[in-house]
Amino acid sequence: MIKNILVTGGAGYLGTVLCEKLLDKGFTVLCLDRLCFGNGPVRHMKNNARFSLVQADILEMNAHSNIFTDIEAIIHLAGLSDDVSADLDRDLTRAVNYEASLNLARMAKNCGVKKFLFASTCSVYGANGDTMVNETSPLQPLSWYARLKADTERDVLALAGSGFFPAALRLATLYGVSPRMRFDLAVNRMALHACATNAVSVFGEGLQWRPFLHVSDAADAFVHCLGLPDDTLSGRTYNLGTTAENYRILDVARLIQKHTQDARINMVPGTPDRRSYRVDFSDFAQLGWHAEHTIEKSLPELLAAIRSTSDPGDARYYNLDTMQKLLQTPAIESGMPIRSTALPFCLPSIGPEEEAEVLAVLRSGWLTRGPRTTALEDRMKKFLGCGHAICVNSCTAALHVSLTALGIGPEDEVITSPVTWPSTANVIVHTGATPVFADIDPATLNIDVKEIEKKITARTRAIIPVHIAGRPCPMDEIHALAKSHGLFVIEDAAHAIGAAYKDRKIGTISDTTCFSFYPIKNMTTGEGGLVATDNDALAEKIRIYSLHGINTDAWQRQAHGSQAQGEVIFPGFKYNMSDIQAAIGLPQLDRLEWAIEQRKNISEQYDDAFTGLPGLSRPRAIDGVRDACHLYIIILDVEKLAIDRNQFRKALLMENIHTGVHFFPLHQQPYYRNRFGFKKEDFPHAAYIGDRIVSLPLYPKMTRQDVDTVIQAVTRLIRFYQKA
Repeated sequence: MIKNILVTGGAGYLGTVLCEKLLDKGFTVLCLDRLCFGNGPVRHMKNNARFSLVQADILEMNAHSNIFTDIEAIIHLAGLSDDVSADLDRDLTRAVNYEASLNLARMAKNCGVKKFLFASTCSVYGANGDTMVNETSPLQPLSWYARLKADTERDVLALAGSGFFPAALRLATLYGVSPRMRFDLAVNRMALHACATNAVSVFGEGLQWRPFLHVSDAADAFVHCLGLPDDTLSGRTYNLGTTAENYRILDVARLIQKHTQDARINMVPGTPDRRSYRVDFSDFAQLGWHAEHTIEKSLPELLAAIRSTSDPGDARYYNLDTMQKLLQTPAIESGMPIRSTALPFCLPSIGPEEEAEVLAVLRSGWLTRGPRTTALEDRMKKFLGCGHAICVNSCTAALHVSLTALGIGPEDEVITSPVTWPSTANVIVHTGATPVFADIDPATLNIDVKEIEKKITARTRAIIPVHIAGRPCPMDEIHALAKSHGLFVIEDAAHAIGAAYKDRKIGTISDTTCFSFYPIKNMTTGEGGLVATDNDALAEKIRIYSLHGINTDAWQRQAHGSQAQGEVIFPGFKYNMSDIQAAIGLPQLDRLEWAIEQRKNISEQYDDAFTGLPGLSRPRAIDGVRDACHLYIIILDVEKLAIDRNQFRKALLMENIHTGVHFFPLHQQPYYRNRFGFKKEDFPHAAYIGDRIVSLPLYPKMTRQDVDTVIQAVTRLIRFYQKA
C-alpha cells in the first residue's frame, strides 16, 4: 500500500487542502513548494511528524534528486496555474509548466517512483460551445497555459511502463475555501465582488460554459486515485469534476445573486472569454468517486469566509499580482529567476570543421608543431598583413618570449596597465625586470598616455599597452612617446584579434603584438597564442627562443631527414603550439569575421537596451578604431545603487546569468602589493573602475532569447536597487 507521497505545489490553493487530507488518511507527506505566497498556509501542518516541507523550485529539481528516496507516488500540482499569469513570461511558463514537469516525471521514473498524478485542466478543450466533450474529444487549447498542459499530458503519459504509472487529471475550474485562499477564480471572484460591491460583473452575454469543482472534492479525488490499482490509471487521462456542475457563467452569477440579498448583475459589454466547454465526467465517476459539494451548497461557507477576510484585495490572494511582483523582484530577493537554466559567461564556437581537422591530425601521426601550425602561421600572416606570425602555446608565452627576444632583463623597467590579466605583469617579473604601472583613462579603460609619460625613467625599456575588451589604445600617441625615448612597444592584444587602429590591423603597428587563442577569445585553439612582427631578426629569435632555443624544430628535422639536427643557441622555452591546437585554429580563423560581427550585433542590442539606464554606463572607444567586440563591460555607478559590484554579480548569478570581471587591478593583488609596495590609491582610476566593472555574456552561440534575458536581468537589478 502506498504511504509516502510527494506533493509539488503543496503550499498552494489545492495543495494545502490535499496535504491536510493525506495526513488525515495516514499518509506521510513531503510537500515541495517554492513558497511564492509564504509558508503560512502550511505552517499548521509542521507539527505533524508525517509532514515535511522542502522549499524548492521545480526548475531546480536536479539539485534535489535525494528527495525521491522512499517516495512511492507523486502528485504534481506545481506550476503557473492560470492563463493570465502564464502569459506574463511565456518562456518562463514553458520552462516551469512543461520542461520542469517532464523533467520531474523522468526523474521520478528513474528513481523508482511508481505512481505519478499530473494535474491538468479542462481548459485544454478550448471553445466547444454547447457540445459536451469527453476524454476522446479533440483538444482545442486557446491559451498558452492550456497548450502547455496538453503538451505535458502527452509527454508525461508517454513515459508509462517499466513500473512507472503516470496519469493526467483534467480538473474543472476550482472554487471554495482553502488555507491558501484565492480570489481570482471565477466563483470565488464573483462572490467577493458581490460581498464588496453588491454587484456581480459578467462580461459579454455570460453564455460560455464552464465545469466547476470544489477544491475539497478535487483533493479527495487525488487521494482516491492513490488507492486505485496502478494499471487502472497508467497512461490514462481523466476529466475530474461532476457533470451536473457544468454552468454558464451567467447562471453562476444568478446563484451568487440568490445568496447575497439580490446583488445586482452587471452585464459588461465587450468581447467575452472565448473559452467555452461542457465536460462529461462519467469516466472518473466509474472509478468509484463522487463529489460532495455543489456551488449552491458551498456558497454560504464561501461568502462567510470572504466576509471574515480583512484584506481581500491583498496580492497574496491573486496569482497574477503575485507573479507580477515576483517577475519584478530579483531572484536573490525571493523573486522569480529570469532564466530557468544557467547562461555561461562564454562558450567557444566549435563545429564539425574543427572536429574534422583535429581528427585528421590524430590520424596523421604528427601531433606536435608541424604542417598545421605552419599553415596557421601563414594564414595568420596574410590575415593580419604582418611580416611574421609565430604560433605559441599562450599569449603569456607570446609576451614573455617577446620581452626576452628584445633583451629585456634585470635593471630594466617595463610600463603597462594595472587593469589587465596577471600574465602581462608576471612575464615582466619573469625576465627580472620591474613592472611599472601607469593609470588608465577611466573613459576607455585603456592605459593613459599622459600617465605613461610620467612613469618613464632612465631604466624604462618598453611599453606594453593592453587593448581592453578588444578596443585599441591610442597607438600613435604611444608610439610617438616610445620613439622620443627609444622604447620598444609590445602590444598585449589578447582581446584584440581582428581589431584595427586607423585602418591598420592590430598586429602590424608595433615591435611585437601578442594575441591569445584561449577558449573564450574571438577565435580559439583550445590554448594558444601568437606573436606578430615585421622585424625579420626579431622573428627569428622568437621562433628559436619559443622552442628550447634550438635553431630547427622537429618538423624541419623530419622534413630534412635525421641528419639535420638543430643546435641550442639560447636557453629557450617550451612555448610551441601543437598541430592539434592549430587544427582547431584553422577553421576558427575562417569564421573570425563572422564571430566578430555576431559579437558586434549582441553588443549593439545591449547598447540599445542600456543607454540612458541610470546607475550604469559603458566605456567608450576612441575615434578611428575597429572594436573586436571581445567583451561587453558595464560600469556600475554604485553610489546610486543599494548594492556593490560583487553583490550585483551574485544577484545576476541567482538569475542564472554568469558574469566576469576584466579585471581586478593588479596593484591591489597580494604579490604586487607586497613586493612593490603598491597602495590602492596609487592608481585611483584603476581602483575606481576595478570596484565597478562587470563583463556580461557575449559570444556567437548566444540566442536572441539569451540576450533578452541578460537585458531583462540587468535592467531588473538596476531598477530594483536604484536609490531614491
